[in-house]
Amino acid sequence: MQIKLHKDKQTTVVIQAENLPSVNKTLYTCTVSNMPGIVSEVNSTEVICEVKVSMSGNVTVTYKGKNIDHNGTVASKVYTCENLATACSSCVYLNTQGYQCDWDLSTKKCSYNTTKMADSSKCPPPNISMISPRNGTISGRTSLTIHGTELGSIVTDINITVSGRQCEINKFSFNPPQWIQCYTGKIDTETEGGQVIVTRNSKQSTSNWTFKYLVPGLVSLDPIQGIKDGGRILTLKGSKLLTGNRHRMNVDLFNEEGKITCNLITSYTHVKNSSEIICSVGRYTGKQLPYRLTGVNVSYDDSSYVLTKQNVNFTFVDNPSIQIGRSQALRSGGVDMNITGERFRAVSVVKVDKVLCKVVSDNKVKCPVPAYNSSRSRRRRSSTTCPCGQVSTIHMDNYDYRFYMQFTENPTITPFTDIVSYKAGGFLTIEGEDLLRGAVESDYMVQVQSTNCHDVKVNANGTLITFKPPDFLSEGNEYQVEVLVGTSLRQHVGIIYYEKDLTTITIIAALGGTSLAMLVLIIICVIRSRRKDKQLNKLKTDIVEMESNIRNKSREVFADMQMSMQDIKGDLVTTGIPYFDYHNYSFHTLFPKLKAGESIYYQASATHQVEDFAKLAPRSILLFEELLKNKFFLQSLIGTLERQNKFSVQEKAEFSSLLTLTLMGKMTYISEVIEELLHRLIGRASRKQHRVLFRRSDSITQKLLSNWLALSLYPYLKGGGGQQLFMLYKASQTVMEKGPIDAVTLQAKDTLAEERLLKMDLQYESLTLEVDLNGRKELRYMCTVLDCDTITQVKAKCMYKIYKNKAASELHFTPDELVLEWHAGKGGKLVLNDIDRTSTKREGYVCRNTLKHYNVKDGSCMALLISDEPDDQELYYNTEATSMNDVLLSEHSMTSYMSMSPEKQWHMVFPEEDEKESRRQVLIEELYLNRLLHTKLTLMEYIDAVFENVLDEKRVPPVVCYLFKMFENIAKEHNVDPDIVSRWKSECYAMRIWSLWISCPDLLFDIILAKHVIPCLDVIKSMFSDVFSRTDSKLSKDSSSAKLLFANEVPKYQGEMRNFYDKVGSSCEPVTRQKFVSLMQEVSQQQTQEIKVKRLPALKKLFAMVKIFSDEIIADLDEEEETRDLKLGEKFDNVIQQMDTENV
Repeated sequence: MQIKLHKDKQTTVVIQAENLPSVNKTLYTCTVSNMPGIVSEVNSTEVICEVKVSMSGNVTVTYKGKNIDHNGTVASKVYTCENLATACSSCVYLNTQGYQCDWDLSTKKCSYNTTKMADSSKCPPPNISMISPRNGTISGRTSLTIHGTELGSIVTDINITVSGRQCEINKFSFNPPQWIQCYTGKIDTETEGGQVIVTRNSKQSTSNWTFKYLVPGLVSLDPIQGIKDGGRILTLKGSKLLTGNRHRMNVDLFNEEGKITCNLITSYTHVKNSSEIICSVGRYTGKQLPYRLTGVNVSYDDSSYVLTKQNVNFTFVDNPSIQIGRSQALRSGGVDMNITGERFRAVSVVKVDKVLCKVVSDNKVKCPVPAYNSSRSRRRRSSTTCPCGQVSTIHMDNYDYRFYMQFTENPTITPFTDIVSYKAGGFLTIEGEDLLRGAVESDYMVQVQSTNCHDVKVNANGTLITFKPPDFLSEGNEYQVEVLVGTSLRQHVGIIYYEKDLTTITIIAALGGTSLAMLVLIIICVIRSRRKDKQLNKLKTDIVEMESNIRNKSREVFADMQMSMQDIKGDLVTTGIPYFDYHNYSFHTLFPKLKAGESIYYQASATHQVEDFAKLAPRSILLFEELLKNKFFLQSLIGTLERQNKFSVQEKAEFSSLLTLTLMGKMTYISEVIEELLHRLIGRASRKQHRVLFRRSDSITQKLLSNWLALSLYPYLKGGGGQQLFMLYKASQTVMEKGPIDAVTLQAKDTLAEERLLKMDLQYESLTLEVDLNGRKELRYMCTVLDCDTITQVKAKCMYKIYKNKAASELHFTPDELVLEWHAGKGGKLVLNDIDRTSTKREGYVCRNTLKHYNVKDGSCMALLISDEPDDQELYYNTEATSMNDVLLSEHSMTSYMSMSPEKQWHMVFPEEDEKESRRQVLIEELYLNRLLHTKLTLMEYIDAVFENVLDEKRVPPVVCYLFKMFENIAKEHNVDPDIVSRWKSECYAMRIWSLWISCPDLLFDIILAKHVIPCLDVIKSMFSDVFSRTDSKLSKDSSSAKLLFANEVPKYQGEMRNFYDKVGSSCEPVTRQKFVSLMQEVSQQQTQEIKVKRLPALKKLFAMVKIFSDEIIADLDEEEETRDLKLGEKFDNVIQQMDTENV
């Protein structure tokens, strides 16, 4: 049972009931989508509840705190009228389907309305965008589909005529928001240009396309012979044969005894040539041969019109007899195989596996031998070294003949060791081994510059190929030589050259140049080694001098990190959490590198017309999509691709994302496929492999699992599960920005990452600025900054203070695009920039300006301007500047400085002058490492909160409980140790999902991720991974600072993790299969409503990746029992052929 509720609207929900223990409404509670409602009335058959919800979910009713059982799941479907309909009639149609929607004439939008009888008479006239088909037979009953808008909402409001004849609306195929189907009426004669008119509530629309009534005619049939098993391709010729609905056409060959169907080949029914019908003859099951059929019937529109042709002649003959002329071939295939026998002219197509053959005569066929498919043998053999064999199939229309072919390893062809000189008229030789094993002399061809050579011979021992290069090639040039064995093996041998002496000179010069380069390299290494020794000796003499500095610095650092966490918490509490909507979340989850998915995702912020996929997609794409929805096909496809060495990890990740995208809205199906893939993955792994099975995410199965889990967890995250992640990010950002951050190197005084630690002493002050936005002086914001902040850093901090509740996507500018003005006096002002004429310059570098550079004091007034240029008013200048010229910039000088690359700028840390100074500094830098500890202690409250959220067994999302149970069930089947199962859970859930959210908060939150925070988050992610990897890493003085930093916390968290896995099984509310399916349906429904993708380009990209391995895929489909019985290999092959025909 499903209840429809408008989003964020108070709605009365009537829940049917029986045998209620009491009608006292105070004893009942109702919950819809986890939102409590108010029980307004209870009677013997109903519980009436008032509720306001924002997302879909289940409906529950409790009596005295206990759930009331009900038959089946009562679910709520939350919708918004504006998203469901963009046209008036569509909106009114929703009203007839139980949605509280009606068209608002003032706003011209589909809006929430409690009226129960919406009227489509107020809607604009119908608009017809397309009709299909555009012709039909004079007998009528052609199923006409009319596409458009404002077509109506109920059948009784609509009237359709075609050429003045009534078109009967099909009540069972009625979707007025997009299309209507009707059956055309009968007419006496052919009619050109018949108008299609749709009338709704007396408002009329005429189609721009006309409908033709036609009379088809049949003239001939060709060829006139086919084999008993059928499959012969027939061509029926005539006039206007492809009339009406092509999918409702039937062709039958008949005689007095019966009929045999000729199946239309769908790839030919879309051609513009309506004078031909292409079909494939069915199987003849009788025993009498030859067997003759004398007539043909073509029926249209479910036999409402039948076209008959007598006195035709088509004869069935026996299946071909076959003898194979070769028993051995090369592993690479491609060598010719002669097939002899009878009745080869009675078939249309001959193939060996998927390779086309040439019919030479009625008694001879010439075929290339298919390559040995090692993927077939992997289930039976541990080695793929030949000699080996495989069974191949000769397909002659519908007749299959299986034969066994022995394969040998490919011959060894030895490349030239040098450029070979050649004089016209002579012969050359190529050495090799086993040249005649699996091949004959006629299989060999030698090409020079893609030109065939003459007199190619192979000696009887199979060790030498002799050939004569073409004589017409000019002297003085180099030419490439290649050996071809059949059509599949091509090997580059070398180069032939028409001048003898140049080769020797070239080699000597090359050797001389190489020797000289090596000598120079040795000299450089010796010099550098001596310099290094001198520098190290000098450093040792400086250590005594440095020790006194270290002692002084170590006393000052500890107190420097104290800060008020109360301010940080206050900011985080008042700041709303800007979650991405489901559309953008799925985009960033599946395609972290944005450009990979831009072409297949609609921009959420832009208005767009969602594609009519069924209308735009070629039939081959639709067939491919249907195959992807077949569980057996998809499992076999993924299994085949997993084994392909040429399918890189990056390609597997893209394939997994594209597959998840095309199956969006089918989360139950994806989970079923993943469960079966996990069974196979775990079942095929050895006990040793079980321990590390999910440690890396380099397989399609693991990528699919991560995608499915991340998408399924979105409702949980937005419902509160992601709050601690946001708090951790904002706390890290705030703590870091309380201290100095180098804008160029991103080194910070307060961080967790040693490599990004600002290892120097700075004298700085905290300033409070009064900032107004765009000159609105009546509203000023108190912004806390540092006097050592660059101007861009100040603008960023002011932006956060002003817009802290805004999502990043709602801000149409960045700090770089804002202008910061310093106001003082009456109208005095100065535009502050990172770089101007007053900037400090040193050794070709320019220093970015700070507030201290401009002598800005505490309490100064600033204006943050969104306009392109500041107002043309009186300029206030820095009293510390030497002259007004130091402040006022010309446009030319400003452009010159601002165009400097970041490599030529510095902020706090000036680039080291030489290696000597850098090495001396390292010894002092270790003093500042205790700043890492202070930062950690400040953030521990938020790090603890994240771990508490992940390791709270009572808050585990149901989908994760189901996944954990799935792992446990599979493990029992294969006797896997429970400790290893816990590893799987950690690696698939914590390490693959949560650790990614920690380091990349911009996957979930609509924020501008501060670059200086990323290294800090990476350290937390690394610690998080150490906890859940369950590896006891031994610490020493040589361990990294990141590991030493959390040396005490990691064992504590690991203990909590083990306790979590011990309790989670009993604490998790049991997730039954029915409950899990219901949960997946809710997620799927939310995806369908909120995620808008371009399915056509997504499927095209997916097919392009799959097609490369089509032979291996088809081979596996033909081998596995389930897929072979369903003929999925044949169906996939048909998709490939149709794709080629349609140029997809």
